[in-house]
Amino acid sequence: ALQGLYKAFWDTDASLAEINPLILTGDGKVVALDAKFNFDSNALFRHPEIVAYRDLDEEDANEIEASKFDLAYISLDGNIGCL
Repeated sequence: ALQGLYKAFWDTDASLAEINPLILTGDGKVVALDAKFNFDSNALFRHPEIVAYRDLDEEDANEIEASKFDLAYISLDGNIGCL
């Protein structure tokens, strides 16, 4: 499992790769029940297969609009600004 995780992390230019939990089956196999990956947005041009999984319905509309101009928008509570 660890070798596969490392290969997936390296091959996709990921910035985070997490498996939690790992289980041991009755026949001695190790199985990942859940996984989380974050990908380097600057490397996505090399991975159109990853971009195809982007679900815009799950993203903040302001973040989507900002990404059209290569900007990062992070929504914060209150009256906070960052320049």
